[in-house]
Amino acid sequence: MTQPTVARVLFWVATVASVGGMCSTPLALAESRALLPIIAEPEDSLPQEEEPVVEPVEAKPDPTRKPAARKRAPVATKSPARAAQKVGRAGMPGGRQPTAEYRRIRDAWHLPIPAEQIEPVLEGALQPLVLAPIDAHGGERVTLIPATDKGGFSEEQKQLAARAFSPLGRKKPHPISPRLLDLVYRAMRHFDAPLVHLISGYRADRAGSRHTQGRAIDMVIPGVSNEELAAYVRQFGFVGVGVYPKSGFVHLDVRDTSFFWVDNSLPNERCRPEPTLLGEAKAMDARARDRGEEPNTFVPNNDKEDTAAAKAYKRRAQQRRKLAAQPPRNL
Repeated sequence: MTQPTVARVLFWVATVASVGGMCSTPLALAESRALLPIIAEPEDSLPQEEEPVVEPVEAKPDPTRKPAARKRAPVATKSPARAAQKVGRAGMPGGRQPTAEYRRIRDAWHLPIPAEQIEPVLEGALQPLVLAPIDAHGGERVTLIPATDKGGFSEEQKQLAARAFSPLGRKKPHPISPRLLDLVYRAMRHFDAPLVHLISGYRADRAGSRHTQGRAIDMVIPGVSNEELAAYVRQFGFVGVGVYPKSGFVHLDVRDTSFFWVDNSLPNERCRPEPTLLGEAKAMDARARDRGEEPNTFVPNNDKEDTAAAKAYKRRAQQRRKLAAQPPRNL
């Protein structure tokens, strides 16, 4: 590999690292995630080093000669590769795609589990909730025994769930919303699946994120498409549901008012949530109330996270009001 090529590659690695795992849209109601830092880029679209601006060197003036005309320095312009890179990002979702290797991993999450690999459930026993974290998440695979066919887990089972949601090796796993566990279990049973792939659970990344509060999961149910899963869990009411087609999973959280979105960002890219089905979100909450249900976001021992989240939500509301009060710009 030539020296310029090494410099180009190192520059690109640094660029990817700088945006990895970011979701800094401050006003978004959606949630994001951190996954494998894999972004597809053709080799010829790697960032090129810009040509330096060459300044002419002037000699000392000679009184016997007429001064030579000053050469104009060439104007530094963006390389075609950088221009193509910008167009590719702007062209989402039809632009860049995850790498072939990531697509292979992502698609494998959705494959049905072979029958010979499914552990049979004893006659008369309830199907357990099996949480199977992916390698990138690093939690423990656990099997939870529910109290009813709609969930309901003992304190011991909830502690096991926290170990699945939290990164491996965390000394004190963060507690998880009991209602979230019940909803995940009901979704798994609805699709008659043997387990749930836990893509991301608890993350201590930023105040205001429901992942940080123990109220969110990014998940895949084997044999079920993202669209089918999202359509089902939206019916619960008082939930946040986001579909990430390129990253390959569905986000589910518990909240006071439902909100649905689609995000076509790549793994570890800045999130680009687009609200969808706003009327359906209100209708699902109304149906939940008709069933006698109310919002339930309780997480035990969560005072610190809830206080930080309240401050973050207040700050976002102030920013929204400030933006709404600004006069429209003349284009």
